[in-house]
Amino acid sequence: LKNYLKSFKDLKHNDLVVHVNHGVGKYLGMSPMTIGRQSAEFLIVEYAGGDKVYVPVDKVTMLQRYTPSSGSKIAAPLDRLSSSSWERRKNKVRAAVEIMAEELIAIHAKRAIAKAPKYGPATEDFEKFIDDFPYEETPDQLKAVEEIDLDFHSGIPMDRLLIGDVGFGKTEIAMRAAIRSVLEGYQVMVLAPTTVLCYQHFQTFNNRMLKFGVKILPVNRFVRPQEIRDAKLGWADGSVDILIGTHKLLNKQFKPRRLGLLIVDEEQRFGVGHKERIKELKTNAAILTMSATPIPRTLHMSMLGLKNISLLATPPKNRMSVKNFLISFDDQLLKNAVEHEVRRGGQVFVVHNRVEDIAEVGSYFASLCANVKVRVAHGQMSESELENVIKDFLDNKFSVLICTTIIESGIDMPNVNTILINNAHRFGLSQLYQLRGRVGRSGVQAYSYFIAPAVERLSEESRKRMQVIMAHQDLGAGFQIASNDMELRGAGSVLGEKQSGHVATVGIELYTKMLENAISRVKGLEVDETIDPEIRLLRGTIIPAAYVENQSRRLAFYKQLFSLQNEDEIDAFKLDIIDQYGEPPTEFNNLVEVAMIKIKLVKLRTESLIQRGDHTFEIKFLALDENRIGKLLDVAEQKPENYQLMPDYKLVLSTNSKHQQTVYKDVSYLLDPLIT
Repeated sequence: LKNYLKSFKDLKHNDLVVHVNHGVGKYLGMSPMTIGRQSAEFLIVEYAGGDKVYVPVDKVTMLQRYTPSSGSKIAAPLDRLSSSSWERRKNKVRAAVEIMAEELIAIHAKRAIAKAPKYGPATEDFEKFIDDFPYEETPDQLKAVEEIDLDFHSGIPMDRLLIGDVGFGKTEIAMRAAIRSVLEGYQVMVLAPTTVLCYQHFQTFNNRMLKFGVKILPVNRFVRPQEIRDAKLGWADGSVDILIGTHKLLNKQFKPRRLGLLIVDEEQRFGVGHKERIKELKTNAAILTMSATPIPRTLHMSMLGLKNISLLATPPKNRMSVKNFLISFDDQLLKNAVEHEVRRGGQVFVVHNRVEDIAEVGSYFASLCANVKVRVAHGQMSESELENVIKDFLDNKFSVLICTTIIESGIDMPNVNTILINNAHRFGLSQLYQLRGRVGRSGVQAYSYFIAPAVERLSEESRKRMQVIMAHQDLGAGFQIASNDMELRGAGSVLGEKQSGHVATVGIELYTKMLENAISRVKGLEVDETIDPEIRLLRGTIIPAAYVENQSRRLAFYKQLFSLQNEDEIDAFKLDIIDQYGEPPTEFNNLVEVAMIKIKLVKLRTESLIQRGDHTFEIKFLALDENRIGKLLDVAEQKPENYQLMPDYKLVLSTNSKHQQTVYKDVSYLLDPLIT
């Protein structure tokens, strides 16, 4: 998950980037170059005064996207290559994150030393509950269930973020955690942001758990005052096992007898005041937070290792991605979209988030599609009226629901497979993603229409949001959407806004890396300085344009490849590319071997590897102690035909390769005995 910023897939010409050694520059694209017999691609970065740096693709990890913090007004002028300004700014940020790391660790330590009851082995009833699940679990679901079970057995209060696309099975995992707690004798509170979602959660939980004797009550504005009073009493005396409600549950009048688990659905929908109350409840209970698109602050904490995270990225069987269209308001197009869905027996959401004129929009669609039944729903309707509309829609008594964002969170209506979102440019990125997730929850092809003015009339921020939502159409894109949201809005400071200026100074990715290192140092872990050996070879190491035509795809692949950490990951990467593009050319195979070699050179703490002849390579080390020198001498003595240690402690490798195609594979093989 920490590689969420590693991709350059959306990097555009003239976008700002950060080079770790040179600072903020402007990305001008990639250019193939031939030096001697070596063909390679270089990233071109322009700095102040027109100076350019040509970055070889094996050093692409030295480059990062530049994204300032949320709402930052700090400009990002290009750095000068000959100036010391960049180093001064980095040092200032480094000092600030050292202080912040100590504060973060102190906060985390308090929770780590808190005691939580250790759950016993799973009971027979729990196993029966699992057997009642009518679908086959995805591998990600099974992994998340296992991780939660380990949390329950750890003796430390669980604080886990469960990220999964709409319809990917978060609710089932939450129900398993809930009944696990109930069977251990604890109460469970489930918080949902909307009345409609609360109502649906109550129905889902109750249907699954009723036969196990679990008492579940709802608390929302559909529930009568007397029933709410009964819920308070049952919650206090322990006779109510699970309470499912909106923010009303955060009222201090709801006092649990033995709260064991707090489940928060779509936490980004709760306000600051609500979250402070949630914090109070957390001190005495495990917490499971669910979201398709977590807020940047929560995502940031998870990536720093301060919050455990489970990711559901595998779609259920037979699920198809939603087809997206960005359109302007057009009578005929809207009419066709609605009538196509109704003809195949489906239903339609039309989202219009202005109560003032939503009735007019309802009348418009009623006249546009004369033979289609249309009704309106919004949060200012009376409880009974709104409940009746939603229930009638669920019962398929009408085909088109004109509504506000009350349907944004969690409603499961598999018969609704077309959604029209009016004024889509006015919604946040996560909101757009949540709304799109209301359709496509069955095996039927679903459609999403984002209605907005022409692109040239949109603000830069709105245009970026629309570009991101249209770019991420694949199933399981919620995590990428959240990551993009973090880039567009900024991470937010985990401890407030005091860090935002520092994020704006160096960009999110470098700031996050600095903070990770500082946290490791505070924990007493060894933090190696960045080692990025220079590699100069005689043969082509490139993804040829004839193999992968799209330049932005090639750039993303370079970034991905040289961010990998071990041989297994590199092998998997190669197989994935072959699956997509077919049998690779020699230059690509060479590039993959270079990535493998580079991992080993980093472990050996080398400065450079330079090819001197077809079969001869020279390695220069950063530093050598007596033990390392002794190791090199031993290896050279055992195989003098392959290794020669020079008086200046440069090491010469001779591959004696019979085939030029395998020379770099042989270099990789010869490096293995040197790694202790």
